[in-house]
Amino acid sequence: MITHSRALEAFEYDGCNLVWRIKASRKTVIGTVAGSFDADGYVVVKIDGRRYPAHRLVWLYVKGEFPKGEIDHRNGVKADNRIGNLRDATHAENQQNQRRAHRNNKVGLLGVTRYKGKPRATILVGGRQVFLGSFATEADAHHAYLTAKAKLHKFQTLVAQ
Repeated sequence: MITHSRALEAFEYDGCNLVWRIKASRKTVIGTVAGSFDADGYVVVKIDGRRYPAHRLVWLYVKGEFPKGEIDHRNGVKADNRIGNLRDATHAENQQNQRRAHRNNKVGLLGVTRYKGKPRATILVGGRQVFLGSFATEADAHHAYLTAKAKLHKFQTLVAQ
């Protein structure tokens, strides 16, 4: 596991990106931005034989220790590693900041599914799914979800689309 002193030795932090200060591998070029994108759109950095999400290394670099939980990108942009955009969060808190429906959601609206042909809205609160009701339209169900989200998900920073 990389230490704070090793992070300070290996990187400069320019306010958004980690920049190499050392030649960590044959491919490393000192002075260039460290890392590459993974399949999910996060920047990952390989150092000392291990891969780390860049946002966790930024937290370590700035705060002196790894976060206790997950790192939440406040604005939802996975590659935006400005320290002001990062916060230490539990998994449940991190999920409150979700902005888009999952890939397998056939309706395509956050918090909305179809049940017996009718749109319905549900929301997760404290790890439990709460049924918000069945609605005439998907838009009505989505509106009910957004209203509940504004009241129940206090950790979110932006309203879902």
